Amino acid sequence: MAALPVHPDPPWVGSERQCTDALAPTQDGQGDCPSWGATMALFPCDVGSHRFTGRANTLYVGVANGSFSERSRIRACNKHSSSLVDFWRTNCQLVAVGESTLIEDGEEPSSCTWCHKEPHPWQVFVNTYIQGEDTKQYWGASCEECLPLVRQWAHLGP
Repeated sequence: MAALPVHPDPPWVGSERQCTDALAPTQDGQGDCPSWGATMALFPCDVGSHRFTGRANTLYVGVANGSFSERSRIRACNKHSSSLVDFWRTNCQLVAVGESTLIEDGEEPSSCTWCHKEPHPWQVFVNTYIQGEDTKQYWGASCEECLPLVRQWAHLGP
């Protein structure tokens, strides 16, 4: 009989468990062995400040102008991350999915992504990591007037 897999508890629990014959999964992956997936996210949703079940979706947003840049990481539940992704997808250009680049070098927004005015000194970069989807990267530009809106959705403060 093959050795049974060892499934350690998360490090904060401090003990190890081992599947017994009664709990061992069958060859097709079914059985009574406990699931070791996330049941509650470790951190609360950054958007709604609430606990939620399952894994968090993560968005990384960067805003840059010359040598100045600000970045944020947003961990969110499915509901809040879908509204964030909808905002960025609606207002920014999708530039990459997974390892595939969708634009050519030299292509850049010719005006502010939100109000379509020029000039647009601020560049906006968004990476989304959503459960069950490939990583997506978005790119946009912002003028000074639209920057507060961008900062609000990027969770960069006032």
